[in-house]
Amino acid sequence: MDSRVWLIGIPVVLLVLASGVPSLRRAYLDGWRCVLRHGALWKVPAGFALAYGVFAGALEMWLLNLAGRDLRPVFHFNTAPPDLSPLIGAGLVPAAEQLAATLTCLVSVFPLSCIAALLLLVNYRGLAREIFRMARARYGRGVWIILPIALICTLSALIKPVSFLALPFVSRVLDTPSILGLGATINLLSFIFEFLLGTTIQLCLLFTAYGWVRGLSLNDERLLPFAVRRLGYVLKWSLVIVAATLLIFHLPFLWDSLHSGSMTWNPELWARPFLSVATLLFGTVQIHLAFHNTTLKGAVIANFRFLRTSGLHYLGFLLTAFGFLLIAQVVPTFGLEIFGGSLAGVAWAILAQTLAAGIGGWLLASWVCFFKQRSNGGKEIAY
Repeated sequence: MDSRVWLIGIPVVLLVLASGVPSLRRAYLDGWRCVLRHGALWKVPAGFALAYGVFAGALEMWLLNLAGRDLRPVFHFNTAPPDLSPLIGAGLVPAAEQLAATLTCLVSVFPLSCIAALLLLVNYRGLAREIFRMARARYGRGVWIILPIALICTLSALIKPVSFLALPFVSRVLDTPSILGLGATINLLSFIFEFLLGTTIQLCLLFTAYGWVRGLSLNDERLLPFAVRRLGYVLKWSLVIVAATLLIFHLPFLWDSLHSGSMTWNPELWARPFLSVATLLFGTVQIHLAFHNTTLKGAVIANFRFLRTSGLHYLGFLLTAFGFLLIAQVVPTFGLEIFGGSLAGVAWAILAQTLAAGIGGWLLASWVCFFKQRSNGGKEIAY
């Protein structure tokens, strides 16, 4: 009975809240129209999510086959339906993280980040040259410190998927502590590249939605170079998030692997919720930096001004978006429980996560519409 109440109650509350508050209703409807006009807003996140799911499933089958263990059964069905209450409880923190990512870096680019790293190294469409010009214009001589670090992170992102595939062979040469330390180092360095790549894609999606709001016609071929140039304004805030993530997640894991040969650090209790809440508290900093030629200090001041004038509306948007993402987190796990962890359940989870990523694109478009609406004094946007 509790599971059915949760399953039915959450969508009903979301629909009532989203449809009952005019600012939220307009934002979600406008976001839906924007997604219908620009399919890239949902196709790009969904495509990256599908690639990640397929890679993770194929990697599991590869490792089980090399280890000589039995693969998952093709199909298995549990007659007893799982209890949704623990599934919902387990999805609270991931949904909050996904909500924070929607405002900062929606797309999880792994494993396609290795292809992006390769294209960057060969200066595809002049993007490497564009990044160098942006960094030199913004940071002067400091570019000669940034570029070697960027090159190391790019190479780490290039070899990260290969390192997963080569894990059984590396384990024959190195001991477990060495493998953990090497893996934590590669993951730390590649995360920097992946987050900045995801931020660049985020800017492309933001400007696509912004162009629709303003009635502008955007050239898709010039959108990526333009996003790279705008990254110079957003970079300082992105590096703040990167530094916080490294400090809370990656560096403790690296310390454990190097000194104890294990990973005992558990970020579940406070680190993950703290980072998500802090990111949401400064939720408009990135969009202020992307849309306006302002400094990081000016964007932070504008963020708190936005919270003072539109804080309740912003909270309502976050609550409804969180509810949508919570449902999107529960559905894949529910499918795995129903299908007993079989390959059919894995396929269900991959498709559900792909759909959830597409929903994230809709929420991102709705966020742009909501922000422009509230920045416009709450007036309805005219098209």
